[in-house]
Amino acid sequence: MTGAEGKERLILKSEEAFQTLMNLITSIPPRKRKESIITDERDKNFRDVLMHLYEWHSMLERWYREGMDGDEPSMPAPIQMAGYRCPESKDLGGLSGGSLE
Repeated sequence: MTGAEGKERLILKSEEAFQTLMNLITSIPPRKRKESIITDERDKNFRDVLMHLYEWHSMLERWYREGMDGDEPSMPAPIQMAGYRCPESKDLGGLSGGSLE
């Protein structure tokens, strides 16, 4: 697979995932979407979850741009995702050249 094919496939998968998310959100009545739950967790409603997702995507894009510009991206240390630390993140989901499936 060429770089262009991989990019097109990634864009397609991203658009499909976004549409799935939007379909899920719109399937819930607007009144219910505005409700918050009582929890000690950080995210208490749809707005919180979507903003959290948006901020992670923004950070990822910034880290990518900085890395492509030859800079060292400023990341909080240690970042832990599902039990992984940054040096191990290449193993997440096979995204280091692995399949997008």
